[in-house]
This record gives sequence, C-alpha cells and structure tokens, in this order.
Amino acid sequence: MIFGTLVLSATMFAQTQPSPAPQAPAATAKQQQNHLKSARHGDWLKKYKDLPPDQQKAALENDPNFKKLPPERQEKLRQRLAQFNNLPPEQREKIVKRMRRFENLTPAQKQQARELAQRYRDVPPERRQKMRQAMHDLTVMSPEDRSKALDSSQYRSSFSDNEREIMRGMAEMRTHLNSTQSD
Repeated sequence: MIFGTLVLSATMFAQTQPSPAPQAPAATAKQQQNHLKSARHGDWLKKYKDLPPDQQKAALENDPNFKKLPPERQEKLRQRLAQFNNLPPEQREKIVKRMRRFENLTPAQKQQARELAQRYRDVPPERRQKMRQAMHDLTVMSPEDRSKALDSSQYRSSFSDNEREIMRGMAEMRTHLNSTQSD
C-alpha cells in the first residue's frame, strides 16, 4: 500500500499536464517555473474524484491537456483512473490526501520520490511482493529499529542492497508525507 500510494502520488495524473512547450529564447526561467507550478500533481484527480467513473472518463477524454498526450500515455492514464476507481473509498481518499501532501514536499524530495518509484517499478513483480510484505512489518517500527532491521543479516540475506535502499528510501518518504500537514 505504501509503495502503491507513493508511486501513484509521484506519477498519477501529473501526466495530464503536457511537457512545457519550447519557449522563445526571451522566456525567462521564472516564466518557465510559473508554468510548471501551474501544473500541480493530482489536480485533475482531486477535481473529479467524487464523480462517477463514467463521468470521470468523459471529463478525462474532454480535457484539452489529455488530448495533447500521445495515445500510449492516454491509455496509461485511463488504466490508472480505472485502478483508482476500483479501490475502496477509504483507500482512494488516503491517496488523494497523500497527493496533497506530496505537493508540499521540496523539489528534491519530489525528485527522490520519483526516482524511488522508478527503481521500485524496475524490481521484478515477485520481489516487489516480498518488499511490500517487509515494508508492512517495517512501518510499525521506530526509525532506529527500522534501520537496524534493514541492516540485519536477515534482511541482507533476503533482499539485495538495491531493494533495501528502496525500502529505506520509501520509509523516509512516508515520514515526509506523514509530517506534511496540508489536509
């Protein structure tokens, strides 16, 4: 759940905002930053999350930014929306809250979350399942105990260095997400 939420928070519906169009040489860095700030993560989902799925799909299909995306990205977003809608209401609300918190992370923390999400997606599915099970156990531990567990011989023999680094990073990111108060 932690991994899924973080991956979803880091990527879901941010893609409905197209990459900034190449700006004329006169465009300043500040103008480019303002354009990027206007494309907040999860804005589309937060706006339409309470609509029935068929109305959400229609809104997505009619979104001008969505129409500008390549067909494969459009399909991925349709799939993510369907996955989101198949979650229990409590879990959907939890994801939306985390997305709001994600907005308050520093740019470096957001980049770290994206990198962790990509590294996690690169892990084979059966290994991700093992990591999720371990993370479930690690979430109830204090940061010190979690660090000791991740460095223990049991974890070293069960998980690669990369997998343990991902789990450590995800645990830190969860702390950042939970400490950000923007509900």
